[in-house]
Amino acid sequence: MNDKANKAPDLVDKMSTAKSSATPEKKKKAAAEVRQKTPEQSSQPSIKAFFQGLLLSGVVVALDQWSKQVATDNLELYRPQAVFDWLNMMLAHNSGAAFSFLSNAGGWQVWFLSILAALISVVIVVWMFRLPVKEKVNMAALSLVLGGAIGNLIDRVRLGYVVDFIDAHLDDRHWPAFNLADSAIFLGVALLILGMFLYPQKK
Repeated sequence: MNDKANKAPDLVDKMSTAKSSATPEKKKKAAAEVRQKTPEQSSQPSIKAFFQGLLLSGVVVALDQWSKQVATDNLELYRPQAVFDWLNMMLAHNSGAAFSFLSNAGGWQVWFLSILAALISVVIVVWMFRLPVKEKVNMAALSLVLGGAIGNLIDRVRLGYVVDFIDAHLDDRHWPAFNLADSAIFLGVALLILGMFLYPQKK
């Protein structure tokens, strides 16, 4: 018992000496290693960020479907209502892609675009799941594109066409009518281009 009691102070002294012997350089190195292992600084995917992205997509889909229903209930088909000198609200049915692309293709484009949108949505979900947590701009961009794609996909499957209602123009030159889903896709693609500069891929 006496030997153990005598060894206890020695052990405490050794531990104190080991702690005091840590140089500032070692402390800085240890702190840097800890920071590198945190989720914000890592290149690993994050389940939390993934579900936050899906939530943003869901908000886009909800707003898109709500706005289309409001437009359907309050606007007459192809009769513009002026809001500003450069903007009308005009209900339109688009059987093509975003901004009326392929709208006059003859009917085959509805199912083609629906299948294409479904496949793209699956690819985007996988991409979001694998995206590093630090790439917040890319996550937001993919979420917007996914929400827009699903919003228009719902229209095509349910109605056979996409509901558009925003008519922007300059004098007599009108941009093809579009909706909130189209706007989300456009903004998402723009953010993806920005992300190419913010998160350059290492070779």
